[in-house]
Amino acid sequence: MEMGVTLHTGDLDFDQISLYAREAEELDYEGFWLTEENGKEAFSLLSLLARDTSRIRLATGILNFYSRSPMTLAMGASTIFRLCGGRFSLGVGTGGIGFTERGHGLPIERPVARAREVVEIVRAYLTQRRFSYRGQWYDVKDFHLREGPIGGPLAIYLSALGPQMVRAAARHYDGFIMNWPTDEAIDEYRQMAAEAREGAAKSNDESVRSQYLSLAKSLETLIETLQGRQSSQSN
Repeated sequence: MEMGVTLHTGDLDFDQISLYAREAEELDYEGFWLTEENGKEAFSLLSLLARDTSRIRLATGILNFYSRSPMTLAMGASTIFRLCGGRFSLGVGTGGIGFTERGHGLPIERPVARAREVVEIVRAYLTQRRFSYRGQWYDVKDFHLREGPIGGPLAIYLSALGPQMVRAAARHYDGFIMNWPTDEAIDEYRQMAAEAREGAAKSNDESVRSQYLSLAKSLETLIETLQGRQSSQSN
């Protein structure tokens, strides 16, 4: 089982977050996942971490897909992917009522359909030299990213806390992100994903990205928690 770490970016300053990421890399954690919510802007911070780390996967967990257009998401993903040598994954989702509706002032409408349209457009920007797309929300007309396709695989995950989003992730994404899951919930969601894949064009195995957030009063305590978890995992 791979283990990654995540944190609220508004709780630490830039130097502390960089130290946290470097410590996680030194301890051989698989990924460093940034929330965004109402903290630091994720792509800007990831550009710093891309220069300060060399091996650990960098990822968003998550960015909401209502406040950014698919093209903006694709531009950010392309930038970080190139900066860190391809060790980037994009996690997206609705963002939740507290941040999307109360903070951004945007209604969370038809999230399942929106999730599909967003990922189809983002993938097209990252893999095609030019394309058109006519959807329910976006109408892309013979357009492209100036730098062109990224030239490598970039996993895109969907935050899924309910059956419909899990099924959408299974059909259209590379996996899904859960918060605070039990072993039973993971097994149940994997079964949902397997059933959703039957008869769908997408045939690769979906992966579950389970997020667990550590809360600590200081950076030193946070790093001690990192070291303790990694030690227990290796025993």
